Amino acid sequence: MIVIKDYKPPSLNKVYREHWSKRRVEGDKVKWLVKEVMKGDWKYAPYAFVEPVTLEFKIYVKDKRKHDVDNFAVKDLIDGLVDCGVLEDDCDKYVKKVSKEIIRSDENKVEIRIK
Repeated sequence: MIVIKDYKPPSLNKVYREHWSKRRVEGDKVKWLVKEVMKGDWKYAPYAFVEPVTLEFKIYVKDKRKHDVDNFAVKDLIDGLVDCGVLEDDCDKYVKKVSKEIIRSDENKVEIRIK
């Protein structure tokens, strides 16, 4: 399990409204964040998952607002897994399913499980 602390994925509404250049900067920050987490506790060989996997995202939110589970953008987190070598690619040959679950918590964080 991979845990990204103090992070809440942006909403797709925000992503769609942003200019592509600002979106790219934000995406690069998230990829860097994933690499830093993986560097601290590296237990995967490069391209450890070459068979099709399921990615499960548990998104912990500390606010009390209602959230649409399908509105959280996890694309940059998946790209971060590819960039740091956990996944060879994020195409359907390697990733068969992506699921998201929202959990109320006292902190923002994301847990990623690879099955």
